[in-house]
Amino acid sequence: MQLIDIYNNLPNEICDYIQDLHYSIYHNKLMKSNLSELEIKGLLITLNRCQYVDEDNTTRNERINYVKTLSKCKCCDKHFNNRPTFLQYLNGYIPNFDTKPHWYYECKCNCKYYINAFCWIDNDEIIDVTINNNELKRNRSYTCLF
Repeated sequence: MQLIDIYNNLPNEICDYIQDLHYSIYHNKLMKSNLSELEIKGLLITLNRCQYVDEDNTTRNERINYVKTLSKCKCCDKHFNNRPTFLQYLNGYIPNFDTKPHWYYECKCNCKYYINAFCWIDNDEIIDVTINNNELKRNRSYTCLF
């Protein structure tokens, strides 16, 4: 006797229940895979609405959570392979400063841009630069390359 024969001999209520269980498990798996993507897109929308992202308008814990979330982004191979990882961020990694704007590249996702910014904010040292023999300006070291 085959499984389809057993299934066809069951009452309709049990068949409906089996189908509901099957599709709820399928739906749950689908939603779990989409949840991470929705979280990333929501975070990017929020960050894109900020005029600027700096230590003045975000806390260290917020930046840690942002980097943790953005590290899961799978927008393109270039960003996936070249952006700092969450562990690099925590271990003090400072990415090279890219002079090209983030919209110059094909991929329009800002995940790499924001992770780099958070690495600079939390890991790059602040140095004093003297301008015009009198003015003292505080900059991050990557801004003094120019």
